[in-house]
Amino acid sequence: MGEARIFTVAPGVPFLPALAEALLAGRLIPSFPDADDPLSLAGAVIYVPTRRAGRALAALLAEGAGAGAVLLPRIVPLGEADAAEPELPDDGAWLDPPVAPLERRLILAHLTQAWARRVDRSAMRHDEATPFLVPGTPAAILDLAAALEGLMDDLTHEGLPWDALQAAVEGDFSRYFEVTLDFARIASAFWPARLKERGASDPVLRRTLAIERQATRLLAERPRTPVVIAGSTGSLPATAALIRAVAHLPRGAVVLPGLDHDLDAAGWAAIGGNADADCVHGHPQAVLRRLVEEHLRVPREAVRPLGQPEEGPAARARLLSQALRPAETTEAWAALPAGEREALGRAGCEGLSLVEAADEREEALAIAVALRETLSVPGRTAALVTPDRGLAARVAAELGRWDVTVDDSAGQPLGQASAGRLARLAAEAAASDFAPLKVLALLAHPAVRLGLPRGVLEAAARALEIGAFRGPRPAPGLAGLGRALDLRRGEEGGPLPRRRLAEGDWAGAADLLTRLGGAFEGFAPADWPEDGIDLRGLCAPHRRAVERLLETPEGGPAYVEDGSADALWALLDEL
Repeated sequence: MGEARIFTVAPGVPFLPALAEALLAGRLIPSFPDADDPLSLAGAVIYVPTRRAGRALAALLAEGAGAGAVLLPRIVPLGEADAAEPELPDDGAWLDPPVAPLERRLILAHLTQAWARRVDRSAMRHDEATPFLVPGTPAAILDLAAALEGLMDDLTHEGLPWDALQAAVEGDFSRYFEVTLDFARIASAFWPARLKERGASDPVLRRTLAIERQATRLLAERPRTPVVIAGSTGSLPATAALIRAVAHLPRGAVVLPGLDHDLDAAGWAAIGGNADADCVHGHPQAVLRRLVEEHLRVPREAVRPLGQPEEGPAARARLLSQALRPAETTEAWAALPAGEREALGRAGCEGLSLVEAADEREEALAIAVALRETLSVPGRTAALVTPDRGLAARVAAELGRWDVTVDDSAGQPLGQASAGRLARLAAEAAASDFAPLKVLALLAHPAVRLGLPRGVLEAAARALEIGAFRGPRPAPGLAGLGRALDLRRGEEGGPLPRRRLAEGDWAGAADLLTRLGGAFEGFAPADWPEDGIDLRGLCAPHRRAVERLLETPEGGPAYVEDGSADALWALLDEL
């Protein structure tokens, strides 16, 4: 089978530049690429974890290849392995087109809603004063559907069928768990039937099966063309199988991210060495250790490093390796000579700062100030690495005070973009039966026009707020707002701001309510069925409401600055 070509990029070394440089220099695969043939790169296939990584790698390869004409290799994100390999054998329904993510969530929400209607509520009554609460609001139903979707994906990633929960339980169990199992049957009994009706497949199951078939095909065909898989830790069984297949190809290479070569042999052996321990969550290197020693079956010493980190990052990596060593070997830190421990601590912590923030806003401001300072030094760059999306959003908002725009590698959720916020505000206004605060928040969105110039709409919104919203709370619905406006319009006296409203202001407020009624026709609570909300059925009237809110006096949609309206329409068109 030959020696497997397995490499790693150490912490502190830029991963993609090191990968591109090693590939172009011929260190990954012998005699590749051919220095005399600028087209030889095109024969390779490189698997990377994400699209973003693929685009960045393509740019680095194009830059490193020089000024001449060059054809780049085929770079395949692991999540799109099925689309990248149309020659995979058609051996089942997994090749049906995948259902769209939003459609998947809504179908599961519809099934969850049906389950909530028929579930036995008496099964969960702990006592007479503690009834069983079944999700009834659209938000609660969508949250429960999202939890079910996550459970299905976890089972799929581990190669388990969706009915595995029923098989995992033996003997008697509580009525509470019986209800839980009944809910989980949505995945095993009803979801496959819905997919069959649509001639579609589950996207996560389809992607997992596609990766498995990629591995099977590579092992069977053993292509002589170069194949590289880089950046994956093999945390999923299907991905680990693909990595193992690539490692043993005649011209295959695997590049792992950040394998720890600093930890001593005893510490490395203790990672996942206890059969009773959960090796996946016990140590940051546990997944890589399992991949290297159980799937690839090579010693850690056989994994060759790419690139050489600078002394500072290398010292920090050594310090982290010692700090995170398995509990069974922590005495090795105390066994180090005192001088060596002190030197390692100083070198590993050099350049690090600790900020103790009083609250979340102060935390975000401190990070934003540190990032902003880099702009004063030409050529310097900085990045914030955090799994906390809320913190990232707060830091971006603080940087916006200095007109600093950041590139968020996680992207911007559509719900936080301009058009997404408008769609959410419209849904919240309708769901609240047009509570005054929700209506004002909707009208404050800069893209709302309702067929009026923005200045005219803002003046009408101010008149509506003064004329109808100040004072006793109006009755629910747009009709209640209209009655409150008419009542206060005819009152004598009243507060000074209301007395200052001219007849044109009152007329503008009334016209604004009429336009809102037209925009939300079919999407108001009065139009919802009494026996429950059909989430899919609300999508079309929701879109019409947003389109009418955006309508300008000229008849077209208002301009949305960040271009998110196109993404919103594309998302709604999936339904």
